[in-house]
Parts: sequence; C-alpha cells; structure tokens
Amino acid sequence: MATAREDVRDRNWKHGEAIPGSRTSEYISWQSMMSRCYQASHTKFKHYGDRGIKVCERWHDYENFLADMGRRPTAKHTLGRIDHSKDYELSNCKWETRIEQGRQSTRVKLTLAIAREIKMMHSRGYTERELAKEFNVHHTTIHQVVSNQTWKE
Repeated sequence: MATAREDVRDRNWKHGEAIPGSRTSEYISWQSMMSRCYQASHTKFKHYGDRGIKVCERWHDYENFLADMGRRPTAKHTLGRIDHSKDYELSNCKWETRIEQGRQSTRVKLTLAIAREIKMMHSRGYTERELAKEFNVHHTTIHQVVSNQTWKE
C-alpha cells in the first residue's frame, strides 16, 4: 500500500514529467511567457500583451510547449524570441543565454560593429563619457563595452 507521501508524489508527476503547478525551470518559463502576454497586472505586460504579442494556441498547453521547445540546454538559457515584433511560437523561439537576449533587446542601441568602433575610439583616447554622448547611450554601457563585460569577441 502506498504511503501518503507517495500518493502526493504520484499526483504531481505524469510520465516522468512534473505536471503544471510544479516548479521546473521550463514550466516557470512557460508560465512567465503566458503571464507577460495575458495578465495586465504583470509588470512586463506593457512590453508584451499591450504590444499585441501573443502565444500560439498550441502553446497554451504546457505539454505542447515542452514537446516543441524541449529542455533548456543549461541553467543559463532562457526563452527568447528571434523577432521581437512577432509572437511566441516554435518558428520564432529558442533557448538563449541572457547575453544573446540582451543583444536583441529593443532597449539596446549597439551592434557588434558599433561595439568594435567604441573600443577602437577608446583606445585612441576618447573618454567613456564622450563615447556615451557620441553613441547616445549611458556611460556605464560604454564602460561595459570597453572593459569587455559585454560584447566580448
């Protein structure tokens, strides 16, 4: 006869996979994606749901999302969209690192080519504040570029 603890464990697992309501990293990613797109109270709703970003109908079911996306390759990977103007769907999503996501963010104004130019100009004597003004970014962004904290090659 099963113990009460075994009964609870069996109710929370299906085919070796934690069922919705559990706290796997993939489930948390799925839940966050759904919340950003459909819950007006979510802090990032204005960047997703308010902009018309939706989740494909198939992915409204967590098991379909997991079947399509698979497991995160590493703990450093998060769910990202390839084209930030399009919806969450298999053809537009991938597991990516935060650095990869940051480079595609609508907030970021730099490209790798510009980062190279910043580094070159800095090596020729331009100050971080001068570069920040020239490239219309915060001086801490310039510091991160020239100190190889971001845009490493």
